[in-house]
Amino acid sequence: IDYFNKSIEKVFNNSDAWLGKGLATLYSSTLGDIKTTEAISYWKNAIKFASDQKSMQKRVATIINNSVVNFYPRIESHYAEFKHLKGAYSEFVDRFLTLENALDFAVSIDEESATLIENGFDLCQKVLSAYGRYNKSGADSNFSGTTNMLLDNLNKQIENLTVPKQLYEIEKKYADILNKM
Repeated sequence: IDYFNKSIEKVFNNSDAWLGKGLATLYSSTLGDIKTTEAISYWKNAIKFASDQKSMQKRVATIINNSVVNFYPRIESHYAEFKHLKGAYSEFVDRFLTLENALDFAVSIDEESATLIENGFDLCQKVLSAYGRYNKSGADSNFSGTTNMLLDNLNKQIENLTVPKQLYEIEKKYADILNKM
């Protein structure tokens, strides 16, 4: 980050330095502090100062997509490890929403990228299914079919209470865009 700050001090409108600063900022994120909002502000400058703004928008969108796709497994793995703690799923969803904020920005600057839309939809699907995948009822073949069905339904009801409506709306947004493509 210091390197990019020095470059920006020398030439404030250096779009590549702003691009790099955004990426370096995002890479300095931790699970507890995912710095997408800060990175987006730097990427907006990269676009603003670029001689070819359309090309820079595509570069930024690609960087965001790759970063989100690479960072997501870390938040899911953390959730899987700590799923037994109170509020673990809510924290997982909040972390995803932070990543999705960056992906949403990427879609806004590169609306024609099917890859962005598909990844956004796929990640929403993973988050929506994570509660059920990691919080099984423990039902197995020792229970009757009816008991297994009741336990599965109970898990689904609990998941529906746990998953914020916003996540379903985001999933629908990606599905609607995919359907229009």
